[in-house]
Amino acid sequence: MQYTAIRVRLIPTPEQERLLKMHAGTSRYAYNFAKTYSEMYYKEHGKAILNKDLSKYFRTLYDTIPWIADICKDVSDGAIRDYGVALQRSFQKHGDGYHTQFRSSKHTYQSFTVDARKLRFKGKVYLPKIGWVSVNQTPKRRIYRNPRVVYDGQYWHLSLAMELPECQVELTDEILGVDFGVKTLATTSTGIEFENINRTKRVKSLERRKKQIQRQMARRCVNGAESQSKNYEKSKRAHLRITRKLTHIRENHLHHVSKALVTTKPKAIVIEDLQIRKLRANKRLVKQIRDAAWSKLRWYIEYKAARFGIDVVAAPREFASSQICSTCRTKFDPQKQKQSWGLDIREWTCCSCGATHNRDVNAALNLKWYYNHQV
Repeated sequence: MQYTAIRVRLIPTPEQERLLKMHAGTSRYAYNFAKTYSEMYYKEHGKAILNKDLSKYFRTLYDTIPWIADICKDVSDGAIRDYGVALQRSFQKHGDGYHTQFRSSKHTYQSFTVDARKLRFKGKVYLPKIGWVSVNQTPKRRIYRNPRVVYDGQYWHLSLAMELPECQVELTDEILGVDFGVKTLATTSTGIEFENINRTKRVKSLERRKKQIQRQMARRCVNGAESQSKNYEKSKRAHLRITRKLTHIRENHLHHVSKALVTTKPKAIVIEDLQIRKLRANKRLVKQIRDAAWSKLRWYIEYKAARFGIDVVAAPREFASSQICSTCRTKFDPQKQKQSWGLDIREWTCCSCGATHNRDVNAALNLKWYYNHQV
């Protein structure tokens, strides 16, 4: 079963916003409690404590902390489950449970979970213990999963996962190679290039404005002060607005690119398994690589292709797609070419067959060849 995520903007009253903040604070408190108590329990007993036992123990605090009793119990249960997921990821990635962090009230993004069975839409959305809250749109489907209320520093949103109807399409026999890059975000084996949105005037202008506001915040910040000046808070809100706008522009562009690749309905899409950590070692390109968000683009392609039954294959990191001639399969030789291979080479001529290649298109053609001969 495939799911799609949607985000509904909440428009709460001042009283409802106060309750939303209390729920987010309780979720943060329960998460930090789960982290502290589980680590203490592990040191004393040498084994992990179950989530249900953590939830039972947390509910005993209702008598000592009265304001928790006014919050829906699903909030604390969801926060404890979130910590369980974070702990599991820590073990999978690092082999231990010490790579989890406390949630801070100073973080811009705050959230809490909602029980999907108690969620109702009727022009507005009903949230337990909060009531009917106005929204900017009403989802058409009624089967929801993992609802979560999120605060992004300015607005409240309700994130939902909804089931998608089964989609059966007739695929072509085409194999589509896709090369990721910095100058162009993606280049296909058919010669289609997708621009890097970060190189447009609009994004560059927003980045310059963001740096100006960051400098203003640095000048207006008073170290050690419990509260900052009104001008600092004003700059902070402006910085948040621009950051949010840049994020939306980039994510929207990634969705358009991934959709354009998938809607061609190829038999398979072949991409590179890039070592992004090693590429970030280049300090001159680290920001451009981070803003390009290749990992996120790959994720978008994979989950959209899965709905249509399209195979997504990642060529191994050792496969030098850019340095191999797609015509005669001869690898780039610095001695014969009389130049070293670098990112500044956008076109090169094969010393064996004399074919001239565009770096990105050649890489995409080699990825297509990899699927036909290696998979």
